Amino acid sequence: MVYLSKGTVCNKSSERELHISHGRQEFTLTGQQAEVWRNGRFALGYPKTECEENITIQLAEMGLSEYEPEETPICIYRVLTRCIFCASGSGGVRFPLFGAERELMRWIKNAGLRLSTAELIFLAENRIRPTADMLYEKNRQSLTERIYTSGTIYDSILECRMEHASCRDRIVNLLLGLVKKKYLVAV
Repeated sequence: MVYLSKGTVCNKSSERELHISHGRQEFTLTGQQAEVWRNGRFALGYPKTECEENITIQLAEMGLSEYEPEETPICIYRVLTRCIFCASGSGGVRFPLFGAERELMRWIKNAGLRLSTAELIFLAENRIRPTADMLYEKNRQSLTERIYTSGTIYDSILECRMEHASCRDRIVNLLLGLVKKKYLVAV
């Protein structure tokens, strides 16, 4: 099993109680639930016991994680397709970004809408750069029309096609790297 935790830690969290905000809800996690959530916060989590697997499933039912039963590259991609990545906004010292990471962050921060993993892969696969005419709220319609054509507009077609994209694993690894570096949070 592989999973990724979703949501952000609230300021009122302590060592004993972890307060997680997801959507418009706030959840309080303690004990093993908090530990399992933390293990999937900045990297993919891999439950080691049946108890941890059950907790991962509970967290998913609460909307606080996404998981797949296998640890294959396609399963990892599928976990990420059920997450939206947002800039974390956390301060502090961060690792510098280069090339493809910087471009991915530019899309995520400035697209004018929340881009899915499949949409980010589509942009990379088709070499669509984050230029001024594709960024910001005023250009979101142009960006949407560039991604969704008559061939990709149908429900889940884009996700299925991007599952086989040549750059899928590279973009998945870039996203996970940005989560690890604390630039992104999964929601």
